[in-house]
Amino acid sequence: MGWGAWVPQVGGLLLALLTLTLALHWPQGVAWLVVGLVVYAFALARYPLAWLWVLPPAVALLDGMPWTGWLHFGEVELLLMMTFAVALLRWPAWQSDCSPALPALLPAPLRFSFYGLLASTALGVGVAVWWWLTQAPGPWVDYAAPWNTARTASGVLLALGALLLVRYAPDPPREQFLRGLVPGMALGCLAAVGAVVRERAVYPGVLDTESGFRVAGWFTDMHVGGPSLAAFLALTIPFALVWAWTRPRWALLWTLTVSLLVSYATVVTFTRSAWLAVAVALLVLALFGGPLLTRAGGRSRRTSILLAWMPILVAIGIALAMLDGFASDRWSATTRDAEGRWDRWATILAISAETARTPWMGHGVGTFPAAYRTAPQVDDPVGQYGFLGQGETAMLWMGEDPTGRLAQRLFAADRPEWVDVVLRVQGPPGARLRVALCEESVVYPVRCAERWIQLDGLGEGSDPPWRGMALRLAPPAGRGMPGLERSLVFSLSREDGLPGPLLMDDVRIHRGDGSQLLKNGTFAAGGRHWFYTTSNYDAWRTENQLLEFYFDQGIAGAALWLVLVATGLWALAPYARPPTLAALAAAAGITGALAVGMFATIFFNPHIALLFYLVLLLGAAAGHAGRGDGRLGETGSRDREGQ
Repeated sequence: MGWGAWVPQVGGLLLALLTLTLALHWPQGVAWLVVGLVVYAFALARYPLAWLWVLPPAVALLDGMPWTGWLHFGEVELLLMMTFAVALLRWPAWQSDCSPALPALLPAPLRFSFYGLLASTALGVGVAVWWWLTQAPGPWVDYAAPWNTARTASGVLLALGALLLVRYAPDPPREQFLRGLVPGMALGCLAAVGAVVRERAVYPGVLDTESGFRVAGWFTDMHVGGPSLAAFLALTIPFALVWAWTRPRWALLWTLTVSLLVSYATVVTFTRSAWLAVAVALLVLALFGGPLLTRAGGRSRRTSILLAWMPILVAIGIALAMLDGFASDRWSATTRDAEGRWDRWATILAISAETARTPWMGHGVGTFPAAYRTAPQVDDPVGQYGFLGQGETAMLWMGEDPTGRLAQRLFAADRPEWVDVVLRVQGPPGARLRVALCEESVVYPVRCAERWIQLDGLGEGSDPPWRGMALRLAPPAGRGMPGLERSLVFSLSREDGLPGPLLMDDVRIHRGDGSQLLKNGTFAAGGRHWFYTTSNYDAWRTENQLLEFYFDQGIAGAALWLVLVATGLWALAPYARPPTLAALAAAAGITGALAVGMFATIFFNPHIALLFYLVLLLGAAAGHAGRGDGRLGETGSRDREGQ
């Protein structure tokens, strides 16, 4: 065996070491992260389908952004790095005679449209890099920064990596889809629903309909709004229901239980796009699920129809029970919000027409937040914060952003009765700083203890003096049992709207015994451990997935994405003759996600983009490799022979 045969293993070993090195330097939860990655690596080496079981629940739950402060690289990326590392280390074993060659993995129309989208994305990245080079550097550390280009492009690039994993795995694509992705998506759905139920139980209450509290699950990218939870539910709910339908015993009870859980989780998002998307997905399942269940055998036609339509009946019941109070207010504002959305889209088209070099190429992947913030059509100070200097000269920079908060979650063994907050600030006369300790979910504060610092008398002119200040706060009393406690979050926000920056180079929180609760209070590590949230959601997304592609990649990118989706759904058709429940789940999930994408940018979270492409491409690859007999969990001897 020559040296070339060992190159994949050497590359896999290096990638695994890099992954563990990054985990060892992670801002939070190092031990758990390292142990989890090692256990996952051994499990994946033993069970090659494990990454398909783990990835969807990881997207729903594995996100430490509120603790790390890192927006563009997270724990899911580490998980994927370890997945690729194990695949390389197991290269000889993962090469299978029954796996089709890469060109034959997908039908030709779908394959060429996917390659076209990859090329368009690469071109869009190049356009974005050129645009970033023309911009004056600023203190921005949020999504209006060059790293957002890599973050936005990573969704389709990771999908290419996932396709390569499918190609070189020892199991054929059909088996990877049926025994890997289908149960993985069902687990992901239940994980997201569990996070929603927990969030509701801890904060407003499970049956609360009046407070207006909107859940985010554990999709922390919703700190600037967004549809991540809605898109994830729409994409995964069909898989959970198909799993329930196919239980050999107690299928009606399983379907009723899953229907109750997913309907509740959808309703309490109080997001109209989520309601629409899940309704569309459930309708697709109901229309085609009954005949498929009957054809699969083992159930009467009446039972099959009941199983197919039960989720819609349960959803209607849950909606009638809970769609009052805040939900009715959301419905009553639909017309007004639709008019505002049309005006916003018109503004975005005008920005694109003025700033893009050509409508065919777009403005550049991931540049929308920065382009929108600096456009002459927009006067919006959202996101004006950043970190200046390094080491002893580091400081926090806060502009005139009246809706943003810079926060840090506190890890205290027990909640103190009071804390002393000490900080050093410099700002224009009249500047007003809010200092707060709040019980807070991923996005929304519930109860706060707060104080305001007025910077009157700190000096005149362009260089006012620094001033040390101290105050005492009594945190909210808190409630909950272990595992259900409300998080305690410290936050800083500026609420004066005055021009000129407010600077801060030191902030500390002391308990009564003198112990320090805050991390990186001198900002020497930039935004590490600090987490920005805002109630102003306009500056981050176009709120239409097709428009987002047009802004980023121009007419070519938008057209290629439409062709990809159309050819992907069409590619499921051969798989559906004879039809299968797994194909139906994929089609319903994609259709539901597209319904969200009509009114929101579903790929703002690149992990949602990865799952979307994975469902579309692996479902099509499974059908392209062989047809089944209509059942969910059987590949059939004919498929094995054909591969």
